[in-house]
Amino acid sequence: MKQKKRSFGKKLVHFSQWTRKPYATFCSIGKVIKICVLVDTLTVVATQAKCESMIDSVQVGSHIDIDEVIVATDRTPVTFTQMVLQQTVVSTRQMDAAPQQSLTDFLEYIPSLDIRQRGLNDVQADLSIRGGSTDQNAIIINKINFSDPQTGHNNFCLPIDLANTQKIEIVSGAQSRILGTNALNGAVCFSTPTDTVNTATARLTAGQHGLYKISASTNLTINGLNSFAAAAKSHSDGYTANTDYDIQTVYYRGVYTDGRFSVNAQFGLTDKKFGSNGFYTLSYPTQYEENRLTIGSIGIEAGQRLKMSANVYGRRLRDYYVLVRDNPNIYQNHHLTDVWGANAGLETSTAIGRTTLNAEYRSERISSNRLGNADESLSRRARTSDSIRYDHFYDRGYLTVALNNKYVGSKFAVSVGAAVLQYKGTDVFPGIDVSYAANRNLKLYAAANRSYRLPTFTDLFYNDPKHRQNPDLKAEKATTYELGLRSKMSVLEMNGNIYLRRGRNIIDWARTSAAELYESQNITELNTFGQEVQIIARPSEYLCSKWLTVNQVECSYSHISVSKASSGYESLYAFDQLKHKFTAAIDLQSAERLKVDIRFVYQKRNGNYDVALADGTVETRPYNGFCTVDAGAAYSLKWLTVFAEATNIGNAKAFDFSGLQLPGRWVKAGVKVELAKR
Repeated sequence: MKQKKRSFGKKLVHFSQWTRKPYATFCSIGKVIKICVLVDTLTVVATQAKCESMIDSVQVGSHIDIDEVIVATDRTPVTFTQMVLQQTVVSTRQMDAAPQQSLTDFLEYIPSLDIRQRGLNDVQADLSIRGGSTDQNAIIINKINFSDPQTGHNNFCLPIDLANTQKIEIVSGAQSRILGTNALNGAVCFSTPTDTVNTATARLTAGQHGLYKISASTNLTINGLNSFAAAAKSHSDGYTANTDYDIQTVYYRGVYTDGRFSVNAQFGLTDKKFGSNGFYTLSYPTQYEENRLTIGSIGIEAGQRLKMSANVYGRRLRDYYVLVRDNPNIYQNHHLTDVWGANAGLETSTAIGRTTLNAEYRSERISSNRLGNADESLSRRARTSDSIRYDHFYDRGYLTVALNNKYVGSKFAVSVGAAVLQYKGTDVFPGIDVSYAANRNLKLYAAANRSYRLPTFTDLFYNDPKHRQNPDLKAEKATTYELGLRSKMSVLEMNGNIYLRRGRNIIDWARTSAAELYESQNITELNTFGQEVQIIARPSEYLCSKWLTVNQVECSYSHISVSKASSGYESLYAFDQLKHKFTAAIDLQSAERLKVDIRFVYQKRNGNYDVALADGTVETRPYNGFCTVDAGAAYSLKWLTVFAEATNIGNAKAFDFSGLQLPGRWVKAGVKVELAKR
């Protein structure tokens, strides 16, 4: 590496390797230290069911001069000046510093995300990216698409939590040619640990409303096999009537590498039982639900110049719902959703760039007492009930083939390609991303991509006294245009973008008059225009003392407006997106052992919500803007960490959905024990 001369006359010392040793000598050298890091935690591979994610942030410690960090996107190491699109990447350090121990609570702070929680602490949440619906996003765990085809309400029924997630990547924008099905507006991609350091971790959390959570995880490497395993149990009596829950999860991931090829496998179980106070109707406040999830996948990667990969995966979810908790016979739903898929990919690098060819076949099936086509000849008993039978069925399969090429030059980077979907006909979804590095600190980018989303089983078949099914729904389609810039300096980073999404055949429950039933329909056209801006400062080199260091200060703002090209109908969901969102956060550290994180969020949503009044009537009100402040602190010793958190410190009264007020102040505390052997 070449040394640089600095005007202040200090010699610049280069270190080519970082081995996690406590280099106390740095403090006494009296020279500026430059550390070049190949950041493994900012890497993801993009195939048809994988995230092609462009790095958004790099976490560094105090007193370190980072000049230009090399990152590895799409298996090809590139610098900041060579990246195409910007995406949000959340590292382990950010998750550890956050005042939230819940995965869905933590995601609330990502600028482009709208997390609407019916049940907190990972009970149930609806995810929206850039104003879309909860069904328009893909959920990916270690490169496998585990999205739920029954309903987006179940997408966050996951066998992992924040404590055993190594990295989260938020891919915003239309990327069906890269991410595959459901990624109309983007995806959330989770990566679990693959460290070669042997570790064992246990965590205990307790708090108000009878809350407790016990979790344990271990990472073990033996003879080329890296194994990560985790288990957790959480419980709460609920912050109000019928909001209690019990959640149990088990997860395992193994990666075996011998230099010529690697084999990876993962397996997870989730069992959730929770009260659903006002989740779907205000008329019955004692609703109840159970989710039992099983996921698994196994894959192989091999090759050097021509890289090959293949995966098979499966997902099964049993969804049990009752309208009246103490009397299930009044009304109950039993759904069994099965997904299995297989994908294969080829990748090679030539003079024109890195070219990938991927193919995936995915099969989705539901067995239910209500959703699907009635077929008594296939009727069988539902395993979750002695009296209910599965007598409605529906299945579908579809093939996606994608060809993409990415060229990276000294100034320009271009990613171009298309996906071909074979489902009730053939459709093509092309796209192009272009970036230009004006200098090493400023990058401009533009993108135009077309994407799709198949209707869920609930879209197709849900029926009740107020809603009518529509099994003839078409797939949603959207074309998204985006312009943005990113400026990255040693201690300051600024990102900004504007985007326009033109949606066609967008699915929503709608009616033309109050006398009609709501019917699931393909709205003619829905146009979404948005802007996002984010500023991140890492002033630890300048705001640093013996007692206090300011590691990071961050603020962001996003704005969304939605318009429809067709009129004359009343819509339930298409226009209740988050219009304004402002976030601010500060990460502090004292005496190297105490960390404090304070976060602020302001949200203002379009649309109206219903509130049940004491006299039994229902009142419709417009969504009001509200602010929440959360804070967390952690004190770490060599192997022990003591932490505490408080969410909604100001006791703000807020509604994400009709009839269900979010909890007020909630205080939690706990301990974490972590043992490591290198």
